[in-house]
Amino acid sequence: MQEKFRSLIFALGFNNPNLRMLLITGKVSVYDLVHMEEKELATDELKKKNAEIKAYEMQARRTDAVLEQNLKQNLESAMYQCGGCKSRKVTMHAM
Repeated sequence: MQEKFRSLIFALGFNNPNLRMLLITGKVSVYDLVHMEEKELATDELKKKNAEIKAYEMQARRTDAVLEQNLKQNLESAMYQCGGCKSRKVTMHAM
């Protein structure tokens, strides 16, 4: 409860004039304000930064997935040879 109070005081302080204006004009009720999550209380600048970070992380995950897929394909290479059948189409598993 005390943590929520602190986050509301911080959000309504000098850092977020847009939220203050929404509350003053009645576009956001006090009930809604109390039940908002911290990411909803954030300033527009902070919301923009968070969106950029999220987009970057999603891109990094996609890149990791593509690299992993390429790595799996490249491990089936002529570099290694099966000891039993002498085939070069083998995969390697790290242990």
